[in-house]
Amino acid sequence: MAPFVKGIKANCFSGIVIFILSCFAYDLHSQENQSVGQKTDQNASEDKEKLSDSTEKLPDSTEKLPDITAKTYQSKIIRKSKSSRIYLLEIATDNMPQVGRILLFKKNAEPVKAFRVLKIYFEKDQFAAKAVRKYPNYLQLNTNETYFTVEKISDVIPPEPTAADLEDLKELEAPEMPKEPPPEEVQEISPIEKDKIKEIETLPAPEEEPSLSEDEDLWLSLTAEEVFPLDLNRFGLSAELGFLRAVNPDSIVYYFSGGGFRFNLKLFQIVFIKRPLLQDSLTLEAAAFLVRIQNLGGGLNAYTLVPTIGDLRYTIHIGEGFNVFFYGGISKGFVISTAQGDLDVIKSFSVFQPAAGGGIIFRVGPNWEVRVNLGYDMVGGGILLRF
Repeated sequence: MAPFVKGIKANCFSGIVIFILSCFAYDLHSQENQSVGQKTDQNASEDKEKLSDSTEKLPDSTEKLPDITAKTYQSKIIRKSKSSRIYLLEIATDNMPQVGRILLFKKNAEPVKAFRVLKIYFEKDQFAAKAVRKYPNYLQLNTNETYFTVEKISDVIPPEPTAADLEDLKELEAPEMPKEPPPEEVQEISPIEKDKIKEIETLPAPEEEPSLSEDEDLWLSLTAEEVFPLDLNRFGLSAELGFLRAVNPDSIVYYFSGGGFRFNLKLFQIVFIKRPLLQDSLTLEAAAFLVRIQNLGGGLNAYTLVPTIGDLRYTIHIGEGFNVFFYGGISKGFVISTAQGDLDVIKSFSVFQPAAGGGIIFRVGPNWEVRVNLGYDMVGGGILLRF
C-alpha cells in the first residue's frame, strides 16, 4: 500500500509542476503577441502619416505656367566681342529693351540664341547683350544678319555684369572693329533665366515676320562707326512757279510764266561723298506745269500748254539744312487747247527739248524746304515737302 501511495503523490506533484509551467508559458506568449501588435499598429500609423505628407508635397500635374507679356521686333547684329559672349545689336523701333531683359532670337520659327540686355546706347539706337544660351543648329551668328526677336517683359532683378562682361563692353565701345571670333563659349545661366527662356520658347511662332521698310533697312545697314545719312526722306512733292522755255517755228526762244508740281523719288543715298556733314544723293524727278499763251507774234491767238519734265538730279548735302543740286533730262510740251492757233506753232511747242540746270534747296521747317531752280528749261522756285 505504501508504494502505491507514494506513486500517487509523485504523479500529483509532477502534474502540478507541469500545470504551473504551462500557465507561465501561456502568459509569456500573450505578452509577446500584444507587444508585436502594438508595434505593428505604430508602424502602420507612421507609414500612413508619411504617405500623407508625401502626397501633400506632390506637384499638381494640371498646374499651368502663368501667361507672360512679350513684344517682338527685328534685331540686327552689328558687332560682337572676340569671345563672342557680348553682341552689339540694333533694332528698328523707338522702344529700346530695358537692361536685364531676356531676348530670344528666332529664325524660321526655330530658336537661335538667347541674350540678356547689358547696356543701352540711345544716341545710336543700339544696345549690348550677353549670350546666355545657344542652340545646336545655330552655334555661330554672323554680323549684319537680322533675326526675329521675342522680348519677355519681366520684373526680375538681373545679375550685375561680371568683370569679363565689362571688358567685352569696353572692347565693343572701342573704335576698332574686332577680328573674326573663335568658337563661342556660353556661360551657365541661373535657373530663373532658364525658366524665362523656356517660357519664351513655348510662344507660338508668328504667321509672318514683319519686313523692314527700305528706309529702316538703309539705317540698319550702317555700323556703329559708319556715317549716318543726313536725309532719310525718300519722297518729295513741290509746288513751283516760274518761266518755262518754248520755241516758235522761227526758232525764236520764249520763256512763258506758269506753275505746276514736281515729284521726287530718291534712288540712292551716299553715292560718292561719305562724310558726317557732307554727303550726296541721286533722285528721279517728274514735273508738269500749266502755261497760258496769248497774242503770240502780235496775232489774236491763244494756246494752253502743259510742259512736262523728266530728269535725274544729283544733290550735294551740306549739313542738314542746305543742298546744292544739278540735274539733266528731257522736256516735252503738250498743247491741250487753242484759239485761232497756228498748226506750225502747235508742232513747235510739242517737240522734245533738253532739260538741264542746277539750283539750291534749303530747309525752312520740319520736312519743309524751299527750292530755287536755274536751268535751260525753266527758271523759278517753290516750296518742297519731304516725306
